[in-house]
Amino acid sequence: MIQQLDCKPLFKQLHDINYGSRAKVSIIRIRCLALYFRTQKNIFLKKDPRIRKIGRIHYPNEDGFFINPLKIEDIQEEYKTVLDAILKGYESHFEDTTHSIYIRGSVAKGMAVPYISDVDTIAISHLEISREMKELRSPIINNIIQKNPFVNGIEMHFIPKKELLEKEHLQFLLKTQCLCIKGENLNLILPEFKMGRAAYAHTSTLKADIQEIKEYFTQENQEEETIDICSWIMKRIVRTGFELIMEKENSHTRDLYPCYELFSKHYPVYKSEMYEALVLSIYPTDNIQKIINTIESLEGILLEETGKIIAKWET
Repeated sequence: MIQQLDCKPLFKQLHDINYGSRAKVSIIRIRCLALYFRTQKNIFLKKDPRIRKIGRIHYPNEDGFFINPLKIEDIQEEYKTVLDAILKGYESHFEDTTHSIYIRGSVAKGMAVPYISDVDTIAISHLEISREMKELRSPIINNIIQKNPFVNGIEMHFIPKKELLEKEHLQFLLKTQCLCIKGENLNLILPEFKMGRAAYAHTSTLKADIQEIKEYFTQENQEEETIDICSWIMKRIVRTGFELIMEKENSHTRDLYPCYELFSKHYPVYKSEMYEALVLSIYPTDNIQKIINTIESLEGILLEETGKIIAKWET
């Protein structure tokens, strides 16, 4: 359950820090919500029985465009009640500032796993949301999770409409991976996307993310924060692994198991290390040394390969 702690100082940090630092922003967001082997041979990889081989891979159509497959009728019934409660939360506190609201991830695909899956929502706002208004999210989230304990977490993320229209990677996210559940559906007017730079979500920031996570772990941390940050950075690692090979595969996914599986197909030497990251992304630990060891087992290859991709963009 999410702890009822005072998050005002954290929201002040979130408002004041340099928004170029995505890891710092996400760490503080996690803390607010938390107010809430290396084996010698991959043949000996020990599988975790809790890990399910689920997820979808998104392929372009015959014209090379990624078409959004999400449909409202695919959402599982138990999560529709949760979404109704989230929408009421938006309406009661953010109605005047919200343009439209979207759901993404496993809930949007109808593949949510009780007690494992988060409910990830994105609200497109008319203007930048103030620090004071963002503080209103915590009690909404607490209340919904208390009434629906099978929900692992809830994200109520705001993107100003102006920022969306200026950044292609946000447009790609909304267009291909989000389902509109209230308001004007911007996906109807956003351009279609083929495979390209807009599809990369983590490649350009992974190096800074890892560096700041390591720096963060030199401080004294609460157990709940460490667990949530472990999940956050491991998801980024697994998804970045997929970004290394998605153009070769001509496909896209954010689902963790397919990301792991396709990365391992191209980088079999690192299969066991990426499997450990996969496990920790879903079943995180508060063991900081284990987190650091897992990061460092993949850091070299990921930063080397992402560096090549970034260099290609710059030429």
